[in-house]
Amino acid sequence: MKTNWDYSERAHTYDNRADYGFKAISNLLNKINCLPTKVVADIGAGTGKLTKHIIKTGVKVKAVEPNNNMSSYGKKNIVSDKVDWIKGTGEKTNLSDNSVHAVLFGSSFNVVDQMLALQETKRILKKGGFFACMWNHRDTDNPIQKKIENIIKLNIPNYSYGSRREDPSKIINKSGFFGKVSKINESFE
Repeated sequence: MKTNWDYSERAHTYDNRADYGFKAISNLLNKINCLPTKVVADIGAGTGKLTKHIIKTGVKVKAVEPNNNMSSYGKKNIVSDKVDWIKGTGEKTNLSDNSVHAVLFGSSFNVVDQMLALQETKRILKKGGFFACMWNHRDTDNPIQKKIENIIKLNIPNYSYGSRREDPSKIINKSGFFGKVSKINESFE
């Protein structure tokens, strides 16, 4: 599956990246009434970093991932009958119409054509379903992170975080597909 972002050579180290805060994931799933009878799509599931937290709550997951290397690690990381791995992208998930209660993008909404991904999300969501995108950002106010930031800026003067630090609310609202955007922030170490 052709994507603009190819994580093939990074798959073996991807699990070393920062995790997601389980408390934030649990709070989100509770807020959207995501009971164990519900099905959630994890778009850009990668090696399963978000999926593993979702299934801890008992919810079933359709883990959508375009990259064979990433999903092979995900399948090794998560051996559960609560997860179905599907080859697809945010713009073309290969999921059925009206098939999931929620669509979650864990550190992947910034690597898709966002308007096409929102159209696809609307298509696969059940009536009254939910969409969420999340990232696991470093706290750049933390003293250690400030030192790291200074080293980065010293060595890469024009460094940019790129779109993963941009607030996607504007494009979500522009789509007209969803209700009011709300935010959940949770810190963890």
